[in-house]
Amino acid sequence: MASLLVPLTDDQKALVDCVAEAFADGEEQAKWPIFDYVEGMLERNGRRAGEILASFPRAGRWNYGAVWWRGLESGRSPRPEDEVGLTLLGMSRSAWLAKFAEFVVAMLEIMAQRWESAPLSPQRPRTASMTRALVEGLAGRERIAQRSCWPGWFPTALAREPFFAGLERAGATWETISVPREARAYAGIDDIDGYVETLEELTAVPHVPVAPSTPSPLDLVGALDYLDAIWRLAHDKKGLFSYPSAERVAKLAYPPNTTDELGARLSALAEILRSAETRARAVRGRRGRGRPGRDRSLATLAEVALETVGEEGRDRVKDAIAVLEDAIALRDAGQHADAAPRAVAAAKRLGIDYPFGDVAATWAMLTRRVIEALSALREEIDAATRERATAPASEAAQQQV
Repeated sequence: MASLLVPLTDDQKALVDCVAEAFADGEEQAKWPIFDYVEGMLERNGRRAGEILASFPRAGRWNYGAVWWRGLESGRSPRPEDEVGLTLLGMSRSAWLAKFAEFVVAMLEIMAQRWESAPLSPQRPRTASMTRALVEGLAGRERIAQRSCWPGWFPTALAREPFFAGLERAGATWETISVPREARAYAGIDDIDGYVETLEELTAVPHVPVAPSTPSPLDLVGALDYLDAIWRLAHDKKGLFSYPSAERVAKLAYPPNTTDELGARLSALAEILRSAETRARAVRGRRGRGRPGRDRSLATLAEVALETVGEEGRDRVKDAIAVLEDAIALRDAGQHADAAPRAVAAAKRLGIDYPFGDVAATWAMLTRRVIEALSALREEIDAATRERATAPASEAAQQQV
C-alpha cells in the first residue's frame, strides 16, 4: 500500500466530507470553500480544522496529499479567506465525490490514449488535447457520469494534481483542454490506488545520502561543549547546558537504527537544549517563573544571546535559535499530539521528511543543522566577547594620545 493510501482518521474524514459537500452543492458553478467556512463547520463538533489539515500525510516533491489550500506551496497555514480543496485522492475518500473520482480516473486513461495517438512530426513536438464533447460522449456511452455537471467539474478536479496545474484556468464552461505529456504514465490505471501509487513514483524525491559536515562522530557533543565554553567567558563562568546521563549523551554521536532510538535521541537533545533556556533565565534573574510557552521554547535564550552579540550578528543569532527551537518541536510532536502542526512546519524548514522516513538520514540532517546553529551562536558570542575585551585597551590608548 502506498503511504498516502492509509485510511483517514475520523477527524480527517469529517474535514474531507465538509469540503466535498460544499463543493458538490455548487452544481454547475461548484467552487471550493474557504478555510473560515471549513473551520466554523468543524468547530460545531469540537474539531480543530488547522490541526486536522496539518495531520494529513504528504509525499513527493509536490507535497501531495488528500487536501490542499492556497498557501500550502509556500508552507504557511491557511488564512480565513484561503480556498481549501480536495485532490483526486481526497475526493475518492469522500462520500460526496467518490464516484466522481472514479469518473476522473477513467478519463485519465482516455487522456493517455490521446497522447499515444498523437501524430509524430520530425520538426515539432507532439501535442494532445481533449474536448468537452469527447468527455461528455464517452461518459454517456460508458454510463459513468452520474450527474450532468461532472464533465464541467473535470478540469477543476485535475487542476491540483501534479502536472495538471494549467487546467485551473479552464473553468466550468471549458471546451478544450491540453493534455500534458505526463498523462502517458497513467495508461492502464483503473482505480485511485493505482493512480496514487503511480503518482508517488513520478514525484518521489530522489534519495540523497546525507554526508556529515565533518567526519568526527563527536561533532554534535563537541559543538555543545564548545558553545558552553564560550558562553562561560561571556557570562561570569556560568555554563549554558546541563546534560542527562552520560550514556544518553554518548548515543547522540551515533545514528539511530529504529524509530524508538530516534525518539530517544530527540528527547536527549531537546532536554539539553531546553537546559540552555533555564540557564538563560538565571542570567536574567527569572528563577521560579516557569517554563516558556512551547511556541518559543528558547525565548529567554534568544533575548540574552541577542543582547550579548553585536548588531551585525543579530540576524544570524535569530536564525540559529529558530533551528534549535525547530529541533525541540520535532521531539515535542512525539510526546504531545497538539504539537504535530509545529513539527510539520519545523521539519519542512529543516529539510526533513515528516512523518520520519529513514531514521538515520533524519538524524544526520538534524544534527548537521543543529551543529551549524550551535557554531553560529558560538562564533557571534565569541566575536562580541573579544570585541568588548579589547575595547578598554583601545580607549586607554586613545586617552594617552
